[in-house]
Amino acid sequence: MPKPKLLDQVRDVIRVKHYSMRTEEAYVHWIKRFIFFKDIDFSYNQITVRDGKGGKDRLTMLPGSLKEPLKKHLEKVKFLHEQDLKEGFGKVYLPFALAKKYPNAEREFAWQYLFPASNRSIDPRSGIERRHHIYETVLQKAVKAAVRTAGINKPASCHTFRHSFATHLFEDGYSITV
Repeated sequence: MPKPKLLDQVRDVIRVKHYSMRTEEAYVHWIKRFIFFKDIDFSYNQITVRDGKGGKDRLTMLPGSLKEPLKKHLEKVKFLHEQDLKEGFGKVYLPFALAKKYPNAEREFAWQYLFPASNRSIDPRSGIERRHHIYETVLQKAVKAAVRTAGINKPASCHTFRHSFATHLFEDGYSITV
């Protein structure tokens, strides 16, 4: 019998401890969103989304036009992380036993958020000051503002882009089913 996936293990533990359904939903949401984020492979021009919809890993393309801006962004994020480390911060929250299993991982750049918040804040779980991720509403508001600025008089959102991307791939002859 195969070992249950991480999210199933999390659900089992939460249920054994009789946590509320909302707590379970919150834990699963945050794990999906921030632990199984993305692996970016610049040499293969692809992004791996870990444990996405249906609990599957998915590959998608990294557009050539985004490679250099993304590399520059990563340089800025690394500089910000190095500054945080110099100031005695720079630790990211690692769930479950990851912090014990990998005691230095919380300080390593590879574990930091790809899109960190502009300011550090107090982690409510631990009371430790650290830099978290940007909230998704920051991106959503930026997209809405860009749509208005571009003079587009149709509803548009991040989700709209996802569907538009898939539609264009399909129209160009790519198979988008798994």
